[in-house]
Amino acid sequence: RTVASVTEKLECYDFAHPVQEAYSFFWRDLCDWYLEIVKPRLYDGEAEVSATLLYALERVLALLHPVMPCVTEEIWSFHPARRGHLAVHAFPVADVSLFDDAAEADVEGGIGLTQRLRAWRDLVDVPAAAVLAARIEGVDPPDFVPRLARFEFTADGGDPVASIGPVRVLPSGDLDAEAVAARLEKRREELRAEVERAERKLGNEGFVAKAPAEVVEEERGKLERYKAELEELS
Repeated sequence: RTVASVTEKLECYDFAHPVQEAYSFFWRDLCDWYLEIVKPRLYDGEAEVSATLLYALERVLALLHPVMPCVTEEIWSFHPARRGHLAVHAFPVADVSLFDDAAEADVEGGIGLTQRLRAWRDLVDVPAAAVLAARIEGVDPPDFVPRLARFEFTADGGDPVASIGPVRVLPSGDLDAEAVAARLEKRREELRAEVERAERKLGNEGFVAKAPAEVVEEERGKLERYKAELEELS
């Protein structure tokens, strides 16, 4: 999908947006998530994982070569599959038969849940090395979620001390239930204040009429995010 989108924009002589998309794919999807997801398999020596990473790197270098010729050519010179210069390497062509909506939705859902669990850990100041016990209800997330979020999902464990979406966090020695409750209430108070401030601002007809449209829209977006977080913490 990145190849298709970047190619379409380059053909329209739009250079800034495709560079941003390629950067986002390389940094977020490939390095920040895929590499972390497959690390155990990579360390176990699975050849398929190494091959996939080298293939992805080859495609990314070819995709970025028109806008980063010197850097990509230098990196390409170290690629084990290198044949000739990147300047004459075929430009990637999107294969629509490889698009997989279900796989994308599954992984994005797992990434979103992992991010929420990590944010909750930071909020209540859980020690970084602690693996928390939890139940998960109503969904079957990808298997990378508990490892990357440092949770261990179990079928029982008593009454939960907190909930994050479908995850019920269970009591453990790494959690002080009273401290968790106090931190959550403090955050709820902050969010209530932000919601009140945003609603008051957006209720001001002068602000809505005079402020640039993008500023008003940004304020509305903030309000929705504050409300969503408050609802989850409640």
